[in-house]
Amino acid sequence: MRPLLIDLEVLTPGEQRDLANALLRAAWSAAMEGTRIMLLDLFVEVDESVHGDTT
Repeated sequence: MRPLLIDLEVLTPGEQRDLANALLRAAWSAAMEGTRIMLLDLFVEVDESVHGDTT
C-alpha cells in the first residue's frame, strides 16, 4: 500500500484549514470510539435497570 501524499502548497489557506479540521475530527473520532462504546453499554445497563429487561 502506498502512502497518501498531499501537497499543501497548492491548497489555499482555507483548504489547508479545512483539511486540518477534517484530519483532527477523524483522529478525535477514532480516539473516542472506545469511550462511545463504554457509554452506550452503560446507558443500556442503566435503562434496563430502570425500565426492566423487555426481552
